[in-house]
Amino acid sequence: MSKKIGLLIEGGWAGANASNMTDQTSRQWQIKRLNCPNLEPKERLGPKQWGNKPMSKKIGLLIGGEWSWPPAFIGEVNRHHEDITAELVQLGGTRMAERVEYALIIDRIGLEVAYYRTFLKVALLSGTTVVNNPFWTIADDRFFGASLMTYLNILHPLTVALPSHSHSNGLGDDAMRNLVCPIPWEEHLSYLGGFPILLKPIWDGPTRREYYIQSYEELWHTYNDTGTQCMMLQQYHKWDKYVRCICIGAEHIMPIKYDPRAHWLNRYVDEENYLTPSEREQVVSLALKINQALGYEINAIECGFKDGVLYATDFINPVPKFEISFLTPRYFDWVVKATADFAIKQVKNPQRQLQDARWGWLIDDQPKR
Repeated sequence: MSKKIGLLIEGGWAGANASNMTDQTSRQWQIKRLNCPNLEPKERLGPKQWGNKPMSKKIGLLIGGEWSWPPAFIGEVNRHHEDITAELVQLGGTRMAERVEYALIIDRIGLEVAYYRTFLKVALLSGTTVVNNPFWTIADDRFFGASLMTYLNILHPLTVALPSHSHSNGLGDDAMRNLVCPIPWEEHLSYLGGFPILLKPIWDGPTRREYYIQSYEELWHTYNDTGTQCMMLQQYHKWDKYVRCICIGAEHIMPIKYDPRAHWLNRYVDEENYLTPSEREQVVSLALKINQALGYEINAIECGFKDGVLYATDFINPVPKFEISFLTPRYFDWVVKATADFAIKQVKNPQRQLQDARWGWLIDDQPKR
């Protein structure tokens, strides 16, 4: 006898008990909507609409080591849209509950800088739209993504998460008593179908490396050098076709032939008609579905065809490289225009992100300071 209580509500969230809807159930609702296209919430309203905050028309960029895309994006916005401006965000410290002057901030570095992440969360709290949502990006990892694909009925190479080889903060063996030792390598390899396999970090970062492994000796040697990184083993496929989609918002998807094992400067391949019209349609549909599930507005999604079947392979890339030397001039120009068009649309039609968080329904839009 089940003890579940089901709600059949009109308009999505408006009839639900929003105060009891956690971040996790919020995302589960988004995922369920993917398989119920007719169940589209008319409005996602909370008790506060942030109507008292002056409407800003400024776009801020929070950047890392990129040199070509930021000035090109700023120039594209400022050249064609006099009422909307773009600039680099300037920070020297952030006060508690500080109002942020930007309507939109595009984050290109927050995952790597703790202070920037703190600032971005406060900016979102003040009503600024942050791309990508920092509460989503810090929570996601590649192994969660692989598991999520199963629940979305999207094919993905078999994957196993591994305990870190080493542990920081002075943790000794007595603190690791939940871990099985040694790691059951043979069981994992049997599940993955044997060698060759891939060894990948679960989280992205500036030192991210992926390894192509062909033997136990090579696996153990490589794993022993990964330190405190949390790694995962992944089934290897030799793909018939492999592409990377640059995704900007819900309408700008550019599938590009991609070689992940080539040098960084040679990974994107400009090849016309690489995909058939049917294959392209499948890839774009897959990218849209994954981004909707993750809640990302900017992302790069990799997928491959094997014997005519499409697999998602790597899709937790909320800060894809936008350098012209990496993208090639053709795709760089497309990215500049697509990001500018998307940002301007967001400023003109802001979509508040606060309702995705549990506390978003409770906060006051004019708190006492």
